[in-house]
Amino acid sequence: MIKRFGCCLLLLVIAGTANAVPILVSQQQAIVSDGQLFNFLFGPLVSSDGTGGQFSITLSGDFSPRNPPPLSEGATINLDVAGGMLELYNQASSAAVFSNSIAGLSLSSSSFSGGGNDSILGYVFDISGTLLDSLLLDNAISLSVQNTSDVGTLGLSPSVAVGFDYSSGPGTAVPEPTTLALLGLAFAGLGFSRRS
Repeated sequence: MIKRFGCCLLLLVIAGTANAVPILVSQQQAIVSDGQLFNFLFGPLVSSDGTGGQFSITLSGDFSPRNPPPLSEGATINLDVAGGMLELYNQASSAAVFSNSIAGLSLSSSSFSGGGNDSILGYVFDISGTLLDSLLLDNAISLSVQNTSDVGTLGLSPSVAVGFDYSSGPGTAVPEPTTLALLGLAFAGLGFSRRS
């Protein structure tokens, strides 16, 4: 009887803690004018679990390479409350990231495909738990993307896409099917142990 009760209690504890939910938010805006300024706002958002996450940005369209490289166009990003700035590509550098003064943000991977008026630049950055918590303080994340003046509307699908990926904090999750199954099993076990 005691062993059965202990086993059921363990299932209840496991079920109660299996509530981390992945949060993935993204937006895309079309480039409609040369040197366009984009403003993105994500919210309301749940708190993080403190482990950090990832930030991704994809620049699609008229990001033409010079011969020889680097690219001749780029973009500058400002994140709210981050106290810094991120600059992607620049005429003076062949590096994927020209400058980054946002503490807690580091490049994980970058990619370039296409060329000329149909280029796609992709970036994935790791976000520290401290930075992510700062960004989520007001239950939202806002940022701006400023294209350089020569980034225009040429190309098949000129756009800027931004995304955030992280795990929710405790108490913010909707029970997953696995969690509900564990709870059901635990209560069934409690009922069985009472009959014995």
